[in-house]
This record gives sequence, structure tokens and C-alpha cells, in this order.
Amino acid sequence: MPIQQILGFEYFDDLKIHLNCHVLIPRPETIELVALAAERLPKAARVLDLGTGSGCIALALKNRRPDLSITGIDLSPLALEVAVQNAVMLGLDLRFIEADLRDDPSDSLQADAILCNPPYISPEEYLEVEVVEFEPSLALYAPSGDPLFYYRRALAWARVLGANQVGFECHRDRVGDVAQLAQSLGYQTQEIQDQFASPRWVWAQNPGSQALPLKA
Repeated sequence: MPIQQILGFEYFDDLKIHLNCHVLIPRPETIELVALAAERLPKAARVLDLGTGSGCIALALKNRRPDLSITGIDLSPLALEVAVQNAVMLGLDLRFIEADLRDDPSDSLQADAILCNPPYISPEEYLEVEVVEFEPSLALYAPSGDPLFYYRRALAWARVLGANQVGFECHRDRVGDVAQLAQSLGYQTQEIQDQFASPRWVWAQNPGSQALPLKA
């Protein structure tokens, strides 16, 4: 069993995030997605964190940028219980909603930006035993033969909701594919490496939206 699950928490961007077997253990490299969003999103932007899990991305971003209006979305009610508990214990004002990314977004949702670290592992791909046995498969695996499925769905939500910016964490082998998906919908994209010099993120924005300039 991972030590984080034995202890029942992990630190993420200096926040103590409580967790259990229903949510992924926050990874340190994901903090960079939070940092990118904190630097690039305009004041008072409405942000959706799709597949929020423990809420670590949404909570860390709210802690860095209290002006943002952030909503965490997840299919799992058990994961949302963890996210809500974390928000209460940290004293951060966020909204969490149960919804399925495979469906169309609710008419009540609004978003200037979307963040997403979706399930992107192929079921056939090797994972460490401690991940396979102790972390939720719902948050790990994309449909067999379609590792980009949830990226397409997140981009579909972004287009329906008119989100000008989208930040993705990706499998290192599929960063270029995710960028091409976003480009096919009219977004400009930037591919960004993590601290280990591995391709990790795609930042996409509509031309002319308020954000730091993207590299050519």
C-alpha cells in the first residue's frame, strides 16, 4: 500500500490533501499545471477542473488565486466526498458537482477556462503494482484502444462552454496528439515539459484571449 494511503494524506503545493482509495494520490509534477493556470488566467475567471478527484488542482489554484471562481467536476460521488472534505478542512470556497464527462455539460455551467488531468492510461499498459491495486481504475484508464477519449470530451466541453483556455496534463507519449486535437478546434497550443524534461502539458487558448503569449 502506498505510504500516502496509510497516512491518509499527501502534501500538494504546500496544502495537506486528505485522500483514500477513491482518489488518485496527487503527483508533484501536477503542481506545474496549477502554476501555469495561476500565471495565465485573467482576473475573476470561471474555471472548471474536470475529473477533480481529491480536488488537489482546484484547491491549490484557489489558494494561489482567490479571485478565481472554481468548480470541480467528477463522475464519482465518493471522490467528491473527499474533495468537499478537503475544501472544508482548508477553508477554501469552491463548488463541486457530480457530472459525467461523456455527457454534454449542464446548461448551468459556465467556464472561461478548463483544467483537466483525465484518465489516459491504456488498459494494456504496464503500471506499478501499488498503482493498479490501490488507486481507482476509474481515474486511471481511458477506453481500450482510445487513449485520447477524455481529451476529446474535455475539448468538446470547452467548445460548448466557450472556454478560451484549456490546460491538460498528458501521457508523455501523447502530448503532441493532444495538441493536434486542440489545434483542430481552432486553439493555439503550447507543449510544455515537466521538471524531469519529459513532455507533460498542453496549454491551449483561443487566439486573442487574455493570457501569456504562447511560444511559436
